[in-house]
Amino acid sequence: TVMPTGARSSSIDEVWPDDDMALTSYRPQDCGGPVHLFGVCVNQTTDPRGGMFNQDRRGLNLTVASGGLMQVSQEGWRPLNKLASMTVGRWMAISGAAFSTGMGRGTRGGISALMTFAGVRLAYWWSRAERMGDPNAPPSPRLAKSRGLLDETFGRFKGTAGADWFLSDGGHFENTAGYALLAQRAEVILMADCGADPDYRFEDL
Repeated sequence: TVMPTGARSSSIDEVWPDDDMALTSYRPQDCGGPVHLFGVCVNQTTDPRGGMFNQDRRGLNLTVASGGLMQVSQEGWRPLNKLASMTVGRWMAISGAAFSTGMGRGTRGGISALMTFAGVRLAYWWSRAERMGDPNAPPSPRLAKSRGLLDETFGRFKGTAGADWFLSDGGHFENTAGYALLAQRAEVILMADCGADPDYRFEDL
């Protein structure tokens, strides 16, 4: 192929400093583009009150939006602190963490243990201090890393009741961001289910 006059080629390994921007700075809607919604699952398999939680989804829906907004389950939208917003690339990676020790409705104790021992741990522990974006926020509980590893081994996650939230693929709760739009009572929703669904089971929704 012939490069256009004045064009500059670059290696695929070249990293551009501004390639992965903070979610608060990522605003395609300001230029007429869509509001980009990232679906994430906050894993919840235990009830902090009694330890016998058996919710069918075993998780809560967390949606973050371009510009730095977040919505948990059916709560209202609230702004993310700039220090807590993380980058677009990180949210994309968390949103696509399909295989992990906690998989929302797919969480099973034996599978969680197997994933832990195999080192298949693609999800993300979002600590209270990071979530609040405040260096003076109360720290995570003592021995949080060791406790987190044990929780992953046994598939025990407290959801938003815990100091640290265990985030995984949005598809472990709902894969289309339609839940967030229904929760805010959007008048018109246009949805395209682009997942492989040969049996028309609509599992992404």
